Amino acid sequence: MLDYKNIIIKHYVLSLSGSEIARQLSASKSGVNDFLRAFDKCESLSYPIPPGITNYGIAELVYGSVPGSGGRNENIEYPDYEADAKLMATRKNMTLVFLWNRYSKKCAEEGKRFYQYRQYCELYNKWCEENYETSHFDDPVC
Repeated sequence: MLDYKNIIIKHYVLSLSGSEIARQLSASKSGVNDFLRAFDKCESLSYPIPPGITNYGIAELVYGSVPGSGGRNENIEYPDYEADAKLMATRKNMTLVFLWNRYSKKCAEEGKRFYQYRQYCELYNKWCEENYETSHFDDPVC
C-alpha cells in the first residue's frame, strides 16, 4: 500500500509533482497520480488532513475500502486492529493471544467466522506497518 500521508504532504506542502513523489518513494507514477486524482475528487477528505488519521483511514475515505483488501475472504470477520493497537499501547501486559481470544470468542458468539491466531497476528503486523509512523531518535553526542 502506498504511503498516502507522505504523498499528500509532498504534493500539498512541497508542491512536488506525482512523478517526483513516485521517484522519491520508489513507487509507480500511475499509482501516485491515480491516488492524487482520487484524493482531489474525495468529498469527505481534503488537505489539510485531520491529525491522527492513518493510511488505512485515508484509503477508506478516498477509495471506500483499502486497496489490496479485495483478495481477503469477506466471510471472515475482520478484527478491529485500531482498537487492539490502542489496548496494546495503553495496557500493561496486553498480548495478542489475549486479544485474539477475545476476538475469536466474540465471533463465535455471533456465529461469525474468524481468523486463526497465526493469520490474526500476520494481519495485525501488516496493519501496524501500514498505519503507524515511527520516530527514530539518535542518542545525543556528549
